Amino acid sequence: MKINVGMVMSGMVVSLLSAGAYAALYNGGDGTPGDPYQIGTVAGWTTLADESGDWDKQFILMNDLDFDGVEVKPIGTSSLPFTGLFNGDGHATHNVLINVPVSNYVGLFGCVGAGGEIRGLGVEAVSVTGNGFVGGLAGSVDGGTVTLCYATGAIVGDWFAGGLVGENKSGTVASCYAACAVSGDGDIGGLVGRIDNGTCTFCYAAGTVTGNVDVGGFAGYNYNGTVSSCYWDIGLSGQLTSAGGEERTTAEMTYPYAAGTYEGWNFATVWAEDVDGNLNGGYPYLRDNVPSLPHPADRNKDFRVVMGEAIGYLTGWQQGGNPMAYAIRAAYLWQNGERYLHDDGTVPPTCWVLSP
Repeated sequence: MKINVGMVMSGMVVSLLSAGAYAALYNGGDGTPGDPYQIGTVAGWTTLADESGDWDKQFILMNDLDFDGVEVKPIGTSSLPFTGLFNGDGHATHNVLINVPVSNYVGLFGCVGAGGEIRGLGVEAVSVTGNGFVGGLAGSVDGGTVTLCYATGAIVGDWFAGGLVGENKSGTVASCYAACAVSGDGDIGGLVGRIDNGTCTFCYAAGTVTGNVDVGGFAGYNYNGTVSSCYWDIGLSGQLTSAGGEERTTAEMTYPYAAGTYEGWNFATVWAEDVDGNLNGGYPYLRDNVPSLPHPADRNKDFRVVMGEAIGYLTGWQQGGNPMAYAIRAAYLWQNGERYLHDDGTVPPTCWVLSP
């Protein structure tokens, strides 16, 4: 009897320690609406991917995360989708690698189910390879919601592949964009591969799209879905048709934007105009999630920043985007006529060291 009690107690301790160990890898919070789990490290993200018991909880991203090519697992599956809330809070992931060519439901989020929501998250320089239901952000939005998100990178899938979402099944995708190279066989689209009774509003796609069957600049296939106020770049995509959305040339989609493009879009609080083309190639970007750009000083060479560049980075900083440090340094070195260089000998490497 003592042995049985000891075994039961031991199991309880192990269970408690396991739950505590997972929680410790988050940066704070308890997963509730009032105190979401905080993710501020790659370890925190991989904890979420590994711990399916947390896929109905609430999360907030505390800062940008650079995965530096670290391969990660999708969050959510078709049988156990993500049904919580993930608030990117205007931050982005960088350089995520997901390479599972024989798997379905592939993306940072494999499947976002009913009640699940992803908002305010950028996905930059992502590389995703899967079989079916493949997207830069989500493989499938199955009754869930994706808002105020964007993706850049390369997406490869056999079927149901899209720059942002592989499949939108009875879900909502709103105020999002994708600038990805998307390739596959069937149901391939610049923003979403397949729409099945889903809704897409105020979105655009600006990336190359290639495939064999049901291929579109914005959406590859649409079954009873609703697409409104959405666009794709006909020149960049290489696709003359789409199962939803309106075609536009690159000139029409980039600033100053042609009449009749982005009709009804909220440029006061949701979208921002890339007037100088410095932040997003002239395409609109999300006001609360300014895309990051590689700066020349990140390379091991000396550079001088000119007035126009300083203004561009200051604009991004004022609008709440990243990187703020670039903005401050750009203005400082312009005012003082100084040069900066990259020093990868420091830990961590510094990219704003005064040139002697």
